[in-house]
Amino acid sequence: MKQNILLLLIPVLINTCTAKTPKTSFAADNDTAVTATAGAVKPTDDEVIKDTRDDATDSSPSLFSDATWVDTGYGFSVPNIMTQSDEIWVDDVPAYLNKWNYEEVCLAHWPLLGTWAVTNYPDIDFFLTETVKIKTITYVNSSETIFSGYADDGRIWYMNKEILRGGVVDHAKVLVLIYPKEMQSDVEELIDIVKRWR
Repeated sequence: MKQNILLLLIPVLINTCTAKTPKTSFAADNDTAVTATAGAVKPTDDEVIKDTRDDATDSSPSLFSDATWVDTGYGFSVPNIMTQSDEIWVDDVPAYLNKWNYEEVCLAHWPLLGTWAVTNYPDIDFFLTETVKIKTITYVNSSETIFSGYADDGRIWYMNKEILRGGVVDHAKVLVLIYPKEMQSDVEELIDIVKRWR
């Protein structure tokens, strides 16, 4: 019976988007290479472990299929395996930031960005989180609300920006997902949440 290595990694949570978790490779099931996050339990030789994420014929569960989804209070839900950090004030933006993390996946929410963000955000070298910046922008939709590209740490980012109108000046709020390219299929549910968020 095939098992997804990701199910073994659920207990391994990391509280920062910026921390790079050391990885260890080991062989299992006929010398198939499997990568495990440091701190995860390494299987014994008797256990058969196979990473099936790239197997097109296998209908492996998604990373979050067994998770319970919880409301954040900001118009979107997150799987309960993601750890929420305390609200962070980022002087260089300046604004408050909320984050939810699972391994190298980060969902970041800027609830209120100043009027500068209405026309100037996102752009190269602007902050996605308190330490991760935009390296490239590879996609902008026609209404300029959905953006994506690569972060300065090599991960992909996918963003939804909404303009908040009605005050003396306009402001913006942003929801951004940052993830390693190899986890693209694992985060499809989160990408959809970012895409539909308002």
